[in-house]
Amino acid sequence: MRLPANLFHVESPASRSNSSSSNANSTNTVRPPGHRLVNVELLNEFIAKCCCSSCNSGKLLPDGEKFEGLASSLSYKCDECSSPFTLHTSKRIRINQRGPESNELNVRLVAGTLAAGNGHAQAEQLLTALGSPMLSPGSFQRIQETLASTVEKKRDAALAENIHIEKQAAIELGHLPDADGLYPVVVSFDGWWPKRY
Repeated sequence: MRLPANLFHVESPASRSNSSSSNANSTNTVRPPGHRLVNVELLNEFIAKCCCSSCNSGKLLPDGEKFEGLASSLSYKCDECSSPFTLHTSKRIRINQRGPESNELNVRLVAGTLAAGNGHAQAEQLLTALGSPMLSPGSFQRIQETLASTVEKKRDAALAENIHIEKQAAIELGHLPDADGLYPVVVSFDGWWPKRY
């Protein structure tokens, strides 16, 4: 199943690309925003070269990390003035209007895993090979259930709209309803899981 680009209220990478990204060989190419896998040690080395914005002289040194699945909150402290800084590796989003906020990376992980026809175990295997943290089975399931509810609502709305369009097309072609008031419309429906051969 192809997920709608607006499912997370975030632009798709294709819609964010610009003309300067067409030159793949250029090291100065502007890449579209989005997510990247980053080695935290290399990130910490880079950040240690940055000056503290509070005292303008100290270096920012790692001071801890809080994990929430794929997302992290990296803590840094200035070696001169001890000012704390936090770098969040993921935005917080709502999957639906009423649900709780989740880290976008975790939501995208679950959505992509399910769209590929896999589950928690397969995602965990992939992320273990990448040396990345993983969502707990319970967190994965909570996001999965919220996504399923959201996808079902979008699916139902799309089905209702297409039923109306097909019914109007059948009427325009001169088809008459049967004894139950139904018009002769062929319907094919595909769910969340891709068919495997």
